[in-house]
Amino acid sequence: MTSFPRVSETFIINEIIELERQGFDVDVRAPSAFPGSLRELERYDFVILSDVPADLVSLSSQELIESYLRELGGGFLFAGGPNGYGPGGWFHTTIERILPVRTASSHGMVRAAATCSARSAMI
Repeated sequence: MTSFPRVSETFIINEIIELERQGFDVDVRAPSAFPGSLRELERYDFVILSDVPADLVSLSSQELIESYLRELGGGFLFAGGPNGYGPGGWFHTTIERILPVRTASSHGMVRAAATCSARSAMI
């Protein structure tokens, strides 16, 4: 089994402080406190899910993220880690469907998938 280094709370706090110093308004929430409507979510330019297992993100929140991307053109970053992709239970979820990669199994294998329909993309 692969071991991933844990990101320290100090690192995260420092990154938030730096983003705020640069003029970004950062709102950190637990998955259970995710906005409940597209109207609430539209005030954000970007959503990040980082090292969160799928069972903590409700189906309605996942569908809301999908709507946020498709209807509002919002930005989205899914950061893996020990609770990302296969190990986090994201196999065959709404979030996996909107990502440009697929989780091959619950063991964390990830493979590239041609899901981007844009003419160009920055990776």
